[in-house]
Amino acid sequence: MWADILHEDCPNEDVSAACLGLTDAPVTAQIISKDSGIFFGSDLIHHLIAAGQQPVSTTLHCQDGDALSPGQLILTLSGSARMILKLERPLLNCLQHLSGVASITHQFVCALGNPAIAIVDTRKTTPLWREWEKKAVVAGGGQNHRMNLSDMILIKENHIQSFAHLNNNQTLADCMAQAKANYPNHRIEIEVDNPDRLTDWDLSDADIIMFDNFKFHELQTASAYCREHYPKALLEVSGTVTLDTVHQYSELPIDRIAIGRLTHSVPAIDMSLLVQ
Repeated sequence: MWADILHEDCPNEDVSAACLGLTDAPVTAQIISKDSGIFFGSDLIHHLIAAGQQPVSTTLHCQDGDALSPGQLILTLSGSARMILKLERPLLNCLQHLSGVASITHQFVCALGNPAIAIVDTRKTTPLWREWEKKAVVAGGGQNHRMNLSDMILIKENHIQSFAHLNNNQTLADCMAQAKANYPNHRIEIEVDNPDRLTDWDLSDADIIMFDNFKFHELQTASAYCREHYPKALLEVSGTVTLDTVHQYSELPIDRIAIGRLTHSVPAIDMSLLVQ
């Protein structure tokens, strides 16, 4: 993966460096933050440098989860001019994006203002970057939802529509009960897209009940109903929650809020690399 990242940006040679006759003479460079935010990406620095197969020494001036401010020194690198310039854009791209994920997560956590309610991510991640983006969420103070389709049962609207077309004699409650027996180590979450579902369905075997795109007044009633009828289940809100509105949910009797924009449309934290 890391070699591919470098190869994408420099498939043959850096013709700009070659044009100027840049050699393996040593230089020192610094990565500086141009924005406020939360830093994440310390481990990937070493992965990218190792993929370059040329010696580059580094001094990291902050740790994952640390606050950044404009002008703050993040990283010092020492190595050949050609290697530093080859690393520049891929390294900045990775650090900027992942620090952006950590930063927006931190903003949601602060705007919510209730540590008893977790801000969690989703599977709306960049292909092949899920592990890193989810680590960045944690660095920003959030928590991870399921990593993939294999580690948790999450019955969503499309599952239920497909299930209804089978025309078998099983109910949704039958399937969840059977899943408990078949996958005793997997939690079961079910997406509820309509308040009427709460009285139509038996959710006794659900470990997590997700209220998807409920209006706020519907959430107040639905969460109270589930606390009474399914007191052991975690209650999750999903959909329509923004930085401007998340504070409204802080007093609801819920356990977590799932937010796709933590990873699917995050603004990067601006950084620059400057040769000294």
